[in-house]
Amino acid sequence: MPVAVIHSEGGSTTTNAEDSRVTTGSLPAGSNRVAYLWTYFATQLAATATLGGNAMTAIAATGNGRLWRLVNPPTGAQTLIIGNGAAYTPTLYSLIVLSGVDTATPNGTVVSASGTSTAASSGSVTVPSDGLAVGFVRAGYIGASTLPAIVSPSTLRGPARDGSSGHQIA
Repeated sequence: MPVAVIHSEGGSTTTNAEDSRVTTGSLPAGSNRVAYLWTYFATQLAATATLGGNAMTAIAATGNGRLWRLVNPPTGAQTLIIGNGAAYTPTLYSLIVLSGVDTATPNGTVVSASGTSTAASSGSVTVPSDGLAVGFVRAGYIGASTLPAIVSPSTLRGPARDGSSGHQIA
């Protein structure tokens, strides 16, 4: 069975005390499903993430971004809670649900790249013939600079913008 994206969404959570939360769209049923969540919080890494009351596993981090995974996520509309320990700003997020995944070993090596200039950052991965490469992108600015553009092919979710800080995700 080929791996397929069966749900994707992204945006900015609302703030509630020391966590951020959002109600997801309806997460579909399917076989061998895995949810991946990418979070970005302006001042620190998110400490926890739950989807429908199920703790997600942090599998990678770069800068203030963190990648989370949940095997066999719940279906239907769910509450996504991102614990960031501070309430002054929303957390940006991208959530995808895949089907047809080997749930015993749902992902290979996570590759990340980051930069702080106009030069592109890059990384490379090897994808099996029945696999799928998934990427998350964040661009932002500080101060009165012009917001960098994220151009999204039709297969990417986004861009979503947090108007208070100028960060974007795709």
